[in-house]
Amino acid sequence: MRKEHGKAANSASASPFTQRLSFLIYRTATRLERKASRLFAELNIQVADARILVLVLEFNELRMSDLCDYLELPQPTVSHQVEHLVKRKFLARNRIDDDARTITVSLTTEGTAIAHRCEDMSAEIQNMVASHLDAPVHAFGRWYLEQLHKSLGI
Repeated sequence: MRKEHGKAANSASASPFTQRLSFLIYRTATRLERKASRLFAELNIQVADARILVLVLEFNELRMSDLCDYLELPQPTVSHQVEHLVKRKFLARNRIDDDARTITVSLTTEGTAIAHRCEDMSAEIQNMVASHLDAPVHAFGRWYLEQLHKSLGI
């Protein structure tokens, strides 16, 4: 496809591949990630770090297995990200008394402050997305993506 100034010449010349739902989801997610990265950069936080911090903020404490499930990432990847946040003193690892094999994570005092700022920035991104859609379309989009996620299974 011919490109002009780094952008596709026009949508009418789009290929069948670029019109696939999976590709459109990828492009949208990539654009959201770039916008989020710019916001979180002022906190010296990566988007993946912010996601973890906000999840832990919402749940107070999370088992590592639950964190992996929410993020749809393998345990070694999440463990690496958590270790990074523990070293920055944003998260604390805890063991459950009745099962020493189970590890949970919780926010430190510093982590709580950063998590609240990440939540505010995440809400800003959500509002930016929602501002372009009326409520029924937004609700349908959320429903559709939830159904798509369920249909993909594991």
